[in-house]
Amino acid sequence: MTLKEVFDSLNTIALSQPDINGIVKSGNIYDLNEDRNAKYSVFCVTQGTHSYDFINGFNSFNFILYYVDRLQSDGDNKVEIQSTAIETLKNIIRVFSKENDVDIASASFEVFTQSFSSLCAGAYATISIEVDDDNCVEEF
Repeated sequence: MTLKEVFDSLNTIALSQPDINGIVKSGNIYDLNEDRNAKYSVFCVTQGTHSYDFINGFNSFNFILYYVDRLQSDGDNKVEIQSTAIETLKNIIRVFSKENDVDIASASFEVFTQSFSSLCAGAYATISIEVDDDNCVEEF
């Protein structure tokens, strides 16, 4: 799988989740600051440092997956949003693994409260995806 295929697959799977109503297409979570019309809950894939194992022919793609939802004015739904965020992110990772026959051994989750264009809460997951390099070597 290529980087684009992984990125597109994660976004497609996220949009199929019942709690997600939009994605940040740019891959920059801070673009939510400019989006006054965001349809929450929102999903975003940001990229980390990617690597390639030349000996074994594996790409290692590193991502941070975000789930962001709007807080009520009194903030009483913060923990509910954070809990939903973790469960939704876990489901996206599980579906991605199953659909693409890829093992993702673990994910680290961090919850947050953040002011974007609205006061929000959510969670993000840090994951590493190792995929076989399907590209053939071409010598010129």
